[in-house]
Amino acid sequence: MLSEREEHRDLLGAHSAVIVLQMVHKFRVMVIYASKRIIFTAAPVARKTCGVCDKVGNPKDCAVDQECNPSEVCKINTLFIGGVIAYGLGCEQKSVCDKLLKEYKATHTRPSTGKRTEHGYLVICSACCDYHYCNKDECNNVIRRNSLRHHQGMMFSTKDNANDHDDRIHTSFAQMREGVWWYKSCYQSNLNGVYLGGNQSSVGINWRASKGF
Repeated sequence: MLSEREEHRDLLGAHSAVIVLQMVHKFRVMVIYASKRIIFTAAPVARKTCGVCDKVGNPKDCAVDQECNPSEVCKINTLFIGGVIAYGLGCEQKSVCDKLLKEYKATHTRPSTGKRTEHGYLVICSACCDYHYCNKDECNNVIRRNSLRHHQGMMFSTKDNANDHDDRIHTSFAQMREGVWWYKSCYQSNLNGVYLGGNQSSVGINWRASKGF
């Protein structure tokens, strides 16, 4: 592990600070350049601890935990094996999980439904999540919790203050969908809309991963 140290060097009269992040082994190194001074600090890269089990009857019964690599998140597969439902838990590359999320958005169905694993098991559902032990739950529940992920980092939008990012429309989602929310380019959830009974299309209260639009 790098220890915090300070070195004095002539930086040719540089006065403004520049922050550079780079990966060094298992640590994220922050190098702060300031006038005639360089300060090195190091902090561990955040890793997710996930349940890791091959075939269990209930994901909550998975008794093995593992710290994933920095490039991985937690994943759960619902499997159909010889007429029996089982669950496979483990770590998965974020890039693979991003593909699952895109597939879900495109088809409005459970990711990887109907596909088979390398062992020939039928995959009924696949889902990823990115906090500790989050895959120790039913696949459908993991998907439902992810309806807010699409809105991460967005500013709140209201009818008179639009912060959504969709250049295809000439009005705000808050005006179109009758609610104030963290709208992005389209949206996956909106719990501040009007409660509507009967058939409705993308207006009012929505939680896409659970009940769709």
